[in-house]
Amino acid sequence: MSKREKILDDLASVAGGAVGAITDAKRSVSDVVKSQVQAMAQDMDLVPREEFEKLELMVTKLREEQEAMKKEIEALKGKK
Repeated sequence: MSKREKILDDLASVAGGAVGAITDAKRSVSDVVKSQVQAMAQDMDLVPREEFEKLELMVTKLREEQEAMKKEIEALKGKK
């Protein structure tokens, strides 16, 4: 192996190690940010998405029932 090939192999090895280190650092930062955001959300007493969506469906259903009842009441008032 020539000196030039040895240098290129060393550079490739260093670059591969750097990419691995950067990937690990990115993963670590992502994990830290995610845990901080979750902690902030708990401190702010935010509602989980699933719970919000359930309530949204319930409210929609109740509105529909209310509108149906209003129409029924108006129909009954009209019969008098």
